[in-house]
Formats: sequence, C-alpha cells, structure tokens
Amino acid sequence: MNSHSFGYICGKAYKVKPLIKPLFSALLLFGFGSIAAQPCGSDIWLQNFLKEHPEELARIKALDEGARQYKPSAVRSKYIIPVVFHVIHTGGPENISKEQILDQIRILNQDFNLTNPNKSKIRTPFKTLAAVADIEFRLARIDPNGNCTDGINRVYSPLGVNVDQTTEDVKFISGAKWDYRRYLNIWVVSNIDNGGGTGTILGYAVFPFATSAARDGIVVRHDRVGTIGTAVPSDSGRTLTHEIGHWLGLYHTFQDGCFGNNDQCDDTPPVAAQFSNASCPANGNSCTNDVPDLPDQWENYMDYSDGSCMAMFTPKQRDRMWYFLGLSSGGRAQNVSTTNLTTNTGVVPQTSVAPVANFSASRLVVCAGDPVRFFDESCKGLVSARSWSFPGASTPSSTLESPSVIYQTPGVYSVTLVVQNSKGSNQVTKSNYITVKPATANLKSPLVESFESGFPGTGWTSYTVNGKGWNSTQAVAHYGQQSLVLPITTAFTAGLRYAFETPQFDLTPLKGQSPKLSFMVAYARKDANTNEALRVYVSTNCGASWTQVLERSGTGLASVTSLTPGFAPASQAEWKRFNISLTPYENATNFAVKFELESAAGNPVYMDDINISQYFTAVEDIPGTPVIAAEVFPNPTQEEAALRISLREPCQGNMRILDPTGRILHSENSGMLAAGTNTLPLNLKKLALKQGVYFIQFEGAGFKVVKPFTFAP
Repeated sequence: MNSHSFGYICGKAYKVKPLIKPLFSALLLFGFGSIAAQPCGSDIWLQNFLKEHPEELARIKALDEGARQYKPSAVRSKYIIPVVFHVIHTGGPENISKEQILDQIRILNQDFNLTNPNKSKIRTPFKTLAAVADIEFRLARIDPNGNCTDGINRVYSPLGVNVDQTTEDVKFISGAKWDYRRYLNIWVVSNIDNGGGTGTILGYAVFPFATSAARDGIVVRHDRVGTIGTAVPSDSGRTLTHEIGHWLGLYHTFQDGCFGNNDQCDDTPPVAAQFSNASCPANGNSCTNDVPDLPDQWENYMDYSDGSCMAMFTPKQRDRMWYFLGLSSGGRAQNVSTTNLTTNTGVVPQTSVAPVANFSASRLVVCAGDPVRFFDESCKGLVSARSWSFPGASTPSSTLESPSVIYQTPGVYSVTLVVQNSKGSNQVTKSNYITVKPATANLKSPLVESFESGFPGTGWTSYTVNGKGWNSTQAVAHYGQQSLVLPITTAFTAGLRYAFETPQFDLTPLKGQSPKLSFMVAYARKDANTNEALRVYVSTNCGASWTQVLERSGTGLASVTSLTPGFAPASQAEWKRFNISLTPYENATNFAVKFELESAAGNPVYMDDINISQYFTAVEDIPGTPVIAAEVFPNPTQEEAALRISLREPCQGNMRILDPTGRILHSENSGMLAAGTNTLPLNLKKLALKQGVYFIQFEGAGFKVVKPFTFAP
C-alpha cells in the first residue's frame, strides 16, 4: 500500500496522490498509437509542442509547482472570458447556427458555475467536492478593429473544413485568428486529423503554458458544439467544457494512471486509463491503491466519460484554473483584465458612453414564410432601450432584444435598429440585408444546361477565388459547341476550392418519376501525386444550407486513366457521366445544386450537360450499345430540328419526343440506320409545342439514348 497524506476541504477528508513518476514522464513517452483513439487531442498537441521546444519542460514544471502552492484570495470577482467562435465552413452543415453557439455558451456557464441540471446525479462521495469555478463566458462584442461584433466569425475556407493538427492550416486563413491575449479563439471545423494516427478526435486545446500568438485557442468539431443543430446530443456539449479546462491549465484525471499525480490535483481519484469510465460504471474503481479507496470520479469534466455523466470540477481544479487566470506570463491574466473586458472586447458594456448600434440575423437568405431571428449586437455603451424597424415583415417593429419576424413576400429588405442610453443614441440601417425567396421557386424542373449560351446564365452563380473560377469554353464540349472548364494549372494553389450553383427551382414536377441529377466530366490526372476533387451539394431551403451528396477525386473523378499533363478531351469517349438520385428531395419546392472543385494544382477539369430530370445525360450505360454519340441540333430550336446519331454498327430503333413529364408527344420508327453518322429530321410544327425543355429518345434493342433540347419559338 502506498503512503498518503490528507488535507481538508469543506470539512471532508480528501486524498493526496503520491508523486510516483516525474512530471510529464508518461506524456513524453506516449506514442501516437496509445492515444490515437482518444476524443481529446490536447495531449497530442502538447507532446508535439515539447518535441519542438524541449527547453519549455523546466518552465512548465515551475508553473505546475506554482499552481500547487497557490492559495486563492478569499474575496475576488467572477472571472469573465471573452470568446470568439471562428466557424470555418464551405456553406455546409459545419456552418452552424448562432443558436447552436449560444446553446454552447449556456452549457459552459452552467458547468463552470455548478448550475448544470445534472449536478444532482453526482454520487455521494463527491457531492461536497463539486466546486463553483466562478467563471463566465461571453461572446465578444468588439472585434480586433474596434467594430461591434456578435463574437461569431464566419470564414469561408478555400482550404476546406478539416484541420490537420500538425499544421493547423485553418488557423492561418486570413481573418480566422484574433489576438489570443484578448479572446479565447475557438475554431469550429468538420474533422480533426491527428497527424496520421487512427481514431476520432473531437477537439483539442492549447495549454496556457504552451501558448503562442499564432496557435493559441481551441479546435472543435461542429457536431460537438452545444446540443442542438448538428450537435451529437449524447455529448451534452461537454467537449468544449473539457477543452476549456485544458485551455485553463487542467490535465486529464487519468494523466498518469493509478500511480502518480500528473493531473496536479490531489482531490481527483486516480484513474487507470483513458476509457476506464466511458460508460460511467456506477461502482467503477479502476485504481485501488488510493487511501481512502474511492471510486473513479467519472463525473469530472476532465475524464473521458460520457458527456451526460460529466457534472463537476473539484476545488483543486478550480484553484488551478484561477492560478492561470491570474498569471500574466504563461497564463490568462490579460484575457480577464478590466481593460480587456470593457475597452478591447466589450463583454462588459460601459455606462459612461453611448452605445454603438449593431445587429445580426440568424439567416440572411430565407424562403418566404420562414422565421428570421434578429440579435441586438450593439457594443461599447450599455443599451437601456432599443427600437427595431422591419419593413415588409409581418411584424414591422419591435423593442425586444432578440425578436423573430416572418417575411411572407419575396424580395430584398432593409432592417434598422436604434439603441440608446442616458449618454446618447445611435442608429444603424443595413440596406438590402434580408433576401426572401419564393417558398416555391418560379423555375420548374427539369433543368437542362449544356452551356451553349455561355456561363453563368440566368440564375446561375459562380464564385471566384483570387480572380480564378469556372468559365465557359468553346475549345471542347461533350455536347454542342461549349462546355465549362476550371483551367487548373500550377498557378492554382493546391487545396483551394472553386464553386458554382444552379438556379433555384421547383423539383416537385418530377415527383414519383425517380428524379436524378447527371452530368459529364472530362479529367485526367497530371501525375500520380495530383488528385483534383469534385464535391456536389444540394439545398432545399432557398440556399440557406447545403448537404453533400457526392465526392469523387483522383482516379474516381478521372474520365481517362492515363496520366496526361495539360489534358483536354479529344472525343466524347473521354468524358465520364456521374449520376445522383434526387428521389429523397423530390418534395423540394425550392431546390438548387452546388458543384465545388478542389484544386491539386494539377489539370483542368471540364463539365458539360448538367441534367436534372427523370433521364440521364447522354447515352444510357448499357454494355454493348452501338451508339457512339448523339446530339440534337440546332439547340435551342424553333420549328425544325434533327437528331444526329453516330453508330458502331447498323441498327434500327424507335424515336420519340417527350415532354418534361415523360409523356410521349410523337413516335416514329427510324428504319435501318447505317454504321457511322445518321441525321434524322424532326418536324416540330405539328406538335404545337410551348416554350420549354423537351427530350428526344432513341431506343433500340438493349439500349436507349435520351437528349434534351429547348424549344424557343
């Protein structure tokens, strides 16, 4: 049995764990294999830091010794920490709502002040050891430039939404990092790579004693923020509680297993290993060498227990956090200074100055009839009264701090906020701020685009990066005379993303007809090390959010298997068709598709014949088809057109003209066609067609060709 000493907190005995191993001996000996499965990557970050800066170990030991000797003042104010969430996104689900972030702030303030509802479930041995950390988190109200902010910094990321823990590229995107001495930086991403290890990391933090201006803060997955929106409910928002514990100097309770005291807090029972308490065993006791022999404290936020079980910090953990909050060198004192809270970040508004009006909205693009919530984000002076003006909304005015209104009529609307206190008033109007689109789009499916009239066409949107983006080209085409190209060369930075969107349209005319999206791509890899990547997203809510439905890269994207620098397709055989079922979205009355290409600084990528209908683009994938190519010309057409079809061998078939619903308007037998190119004339006068998109179908034994054309009288 090991020897122990005892102290007293709140009249109860607590155990002091023996210092068996040198500080950080376990950490420095950790291999990536032993920590690969952990949900928290803070140990990995610290391990990498100490590899790069071994001289820092002595300073960290000295700080830990200072924390052990620290005795907090009996009288002190609550610590307030200004926070900024950098939401790194590409318009997908990782672009989480403000409501989800506010939900996380609520959880943090409950957890650090022992007002969390589940504190009642803390087991008897630990009830008196649950400490009030007396720390409050507030979203920043003033940004680094002195302007009002809501503390949420949305950054569209051409690098994507995943972070490599070894390079941390997202932290260096322009505008994605604020002064760590003023703000707690929290980067929200989709995925975290631990530098080649296996397993899933949910978040990681930089310790106060291992900080640097370039990297200080916390990285967390979007599905671990709060409990609503994209969050995993079972986590209960405790990933950030855990990581902020690290940011304030706390280690894991299992830091040195059953022997040692490497969490530096002797009122936390020893825990044998990382996942000893993953399922929160009622009588779990992974270490029996402590006196008194207490069960594992899986209620502790610094264990790896389920989020719903976490409920407490201990007094020693509280004191350790307070020590680093009061420490200027190697600590967080500048973050909580009075000047920082009032002048720099505005989280404590002043009564001696007039407020500066500012606001934000939950969504800037909505469908008619959907609610929009507004947030008063005024800064500097404390607001005593406010007045909102919402022209065009069902509720045209309000005095609430965070009103919710509905716009029933499509259009673009301005919003005004007036705020005041005894020192004065201020007003801000954001013109053309809210875009309201029809709940049912005016454009109806099907949607067929061959880019014969150039790009972008009416309703299409193209996004450029550094002046580069998708363009139409007459150099090559799968169908007709033009296609789209992203002319990637080595001048295109690897990792940057280039996107374009279709117009919004009503998909319901295709309901019950197995609607599908198909399109043609021509691409070859430049070499074995360059792999461009294509992602496809869909939106069903007027473009407010996007869901990824396809990703292909490298050989999966290539239409030609050979490595070909400077590739351009020489024939229709060098194009590849991609198909996506849209049946899950057939009830969408406002639907759009976004195509996003990630550069590898390799080869150009070509696209053509984007088709959203019950038919696939071009020739059906039936083995042995005699059809080489087919096209309708002219297109658009007026009274007469023709189907030009190239065959490998003689054959005959049935030619039909179909409307967008698949109804047969005309049918005739082609007779026997010769191998080679055949031209089949079409007389459209007698069909009394209305302006719109139609299809020509040529069907023979074991194959079918469907080609769209536009009738424009």
